[in-house]
Amino acid sequence: MMLRYTLVLLIVFPNTAAADCTIPVFVRSEAPGAPVILAGPDAAAVRIGTVPMVDDPDHGRMSGELTITDIRDGYAAVTGVHAWGNPDQTAPDGWVNVADLAFVAQTQKGFTAPDPTADVIWQDEDWIYPDRIAQLVACEGDWVALRLADQKTDAPIWVRGICGAQETTCDGTTGDY
Repeated sequence: MMLRYTLVLLIVFPNTAAADCTIPVFVRSEAPGAPVILAGPDAAAVRIGTVPMVDDPDHGRMSGELTITDIRDGYAAVTGVHAWGNPDQTAPDGWVNVADLAFVAQTQKGFTAPDPTADVIWQDEDWIYPDRIAQLVACEGDWVALRLADQKTDAPIWVRGICGAQETTCDGTTGDY
C-alpha cells in the first residue's frame, strides 16, 4: 500500500490592497484639541494615537498633515500622519472622523461620478474652501465626493483638484473649469 501526502503551504500577507484614493488633508481649524486616530472606522474602535498639532508663533495653530486613502461610515482612513513642518514627528496610520478634516478644492465643477465626462451637477466660482464643506462622503483616486453646506441637491458632488496645504494654495493643483 502506497501512501501519498500533499503538503499545503499557506502564506498569509498583510492587507496591502491599493488605496481607494490619495487625498491630502489637514485638520479643520475649529476641530477641538488633537483629533483621535482610531484602529477602525467606528467611534468604539481602539484609540491608537492623535494627529499632532503645532502652535506656531507666525501661523497660529497648525494641524498635522495626513493623506486620506478611504472613507467609510463618517471616518477616513489616514496615512502619512505627521506634524506640520516636522515629518519626523509622526502618528500611526488609522481612522479619523471626517468632520475633523479639511482641504481646499481648486475647481469650478462638481460631477455625478468621479469622471470628467460625467454629468455636471454643480458649478460655481473657483475654489471650495473648508467652511463650505458639510460632509466628506467617499473618495476614488484623486476625486472626493462631498456635500456642500449651501448645496441645492441631495446627491454628493465629485470634485478633484484637492489642495491639502493649510498655509497656502497648491501651485499646479487644478480641478475642472
